[in-house]
Amino acid sequence: AKHQAGDLAAAERMYRDVLTHFPAHAPTLCNLGVVLVRTNRLDDAAQCYNLALAHTPGYADAHFNLGNLHRRTNRLPEAADNYRACLAVNPHHAGAAYNKVVRLEPGNADAYGRLGDVLLRTGQPVDGVAAFRKAVDLAPKDPRALYNLGLGLSNTGKSAEAHDLIQRALKIRPDYAEAHNALGLNLEAQGRKDDALFHYQEAVRLKPESAAYHNHLGVALQRKGDRAGAEAAFRAAVAAD
Repeated sequence: AKHQAGDLAAAERMYRDVLTHFPAHAPTLCNLGVVLVRTNRLDDAAQCYNLALAHTPGYADAHFNLGNLHRRTNRLPEAADNYRACLAVNPHHAGAAYNKVVRLEPGNADAYGRLGDVLLRTGQPVDGVAAFRKAVDLAPKDPRALYNLGLGLSNTGKSAEAHDLIQRALKIRPDYAEAHNALGLNLEAQGRKDDALFHYQEAVRLKPESAAYHNHLGVALQRKGDRAGAEAAFRAAVAAD
């Protein structure tokens, strides 16, 4: 209750008190780790998660939280290992874990965005869009939140609203390659091929290592009748793959 109310100091005292009596209780160690992350004591948080795993090696929450912490500190190989370990224990854990985060921290826009992504990937587009909308409500100027909601709406057939949201994301962050690519797909679906081509070109310029973006550009050029340009784009896609 203290954690949910935002009283992190009181929550920390409560978790530490529990641990004096039950030092190997993995859920409490993980909850303490979450509080420590929120108060920017990342090394102490990592120690809590690792201790939870030492006592309970198959505890999915600890793997998941440690993965998030490693991702935050740019230790991406370690983060990937933790996420894989989490999913090996419970393949459906990600959605449940993000649901837990948003219950504990209802003002966490990033958690709502991640929950929306999981819901979208697991075939729950309506719930995914609802989570993305909450993220945008909490962070209306966050280009990632706007892009995610636009992507979710595209997947539910609401292309006009998706178009406006992705454009808003690009106004805030013009170098957003993913948003350029998504807007290109949206415009092409509307028959606006020249406008779509521009955004595909921008996506490739900003992220030339993406084979998918080169492919999209190649298809657009092929439809426009630019055979040489299409072949070049497809070659670039093969090289990037």
